[in-house]
Amino acid sequence: METDSVELKEKILAGVDELPPMPDVVVKANALLADPDSSPSELAVVLETDQSIATKVLKMANSSFFGMSGRVSSIKHAALVLGYANLSQIILVTGMQKALNRKLPGYGLESEELWRHSLSVALGSKIIAGRRNSELEMVAHTAGLVHDVGKIILDPFVLEKKETFETFLLQEQQTYLHAEQEILGFDHAEIAAEVCSKWSIPETISGAIRYHHNPSDSLEVELAFILHLADYVSLMSGEGYEDEDYLYQLEAGTLDYLDFNQNDISDLTFELMEAVSNLLDTPD
Repeated sequence: METDSVELKEKILAGVDELPPMPDVVVKANALLADPDSSPSELAVVLETDQSIATKVLKMANSSFFGMSGRVSSIKHAALVLGYANLSQIILVTGMQKALNRKLPGYGLESEELWRHSLSVALGSKIIAGRRNSELEMVAHTAGLVHDVGKIILDPFVLEKKETFETFLLQEQQTYLHAEQEILGFDHAEIAAEVCSKWSIPETISGAIRYHHNPSDSLEVELAFILHLADYVSLMSGEGYEDEDYLYQLEAGTLDYLDFNQNDISDLTFELMEAVSNLLDTPD
């Protein structure tokens, strides 16, 4: 069985190459954002070569989340009034939207479910990092956005064994995570960590993603605990996967490690609900 699991994992990882890479314009824009000598004008020139990306960036820049509703008129203007850090966050989100906004029939997810949950965990991770360790805010946001990308790779294989998965889920009353581990021999978090390598995402992020369901196994990687709590709070806020939200458990010791309590969970849940609404529920 173990040999079969290894062979299946190798076959699945071969499919990582089929995932779309980050759009070229996003890669170039992020390179400019990382260059202290770059200018808003240079950034505008790059982004405006892709009108689809540029339009999404402007729409998000004008969302209630950034407090600039209807006042950001151009990419150059966005860079000036929002700052490079916020603009970098917006560009990453718009770049990832195409990859994440898809149906996953194996998991029974509609096109927006993975996307909204991923964005919610990204925002939640940033909020938690801001309270715990502000230096991790942007890294936490990136990690949250891609934490479940392994499900995209696993989906056709889950769909192929759909009946086996459904039987396990019904009889064992467990989550898809446990079903993956039992039926496939590995889970989507392991696969997501591999996807990070394809997208040249730093190892600090891939390691946290690998253990975001069981952060105590990460040898106290702070980002893994942040992701785990953000994942949980996202589910509590209504941006989870409906069929298994009630089964998801916060790992013992997570709140103590992050120095949070149950009252903080309630506050985080409402804050996250408002943040997601402000960022996404913007009129066209």
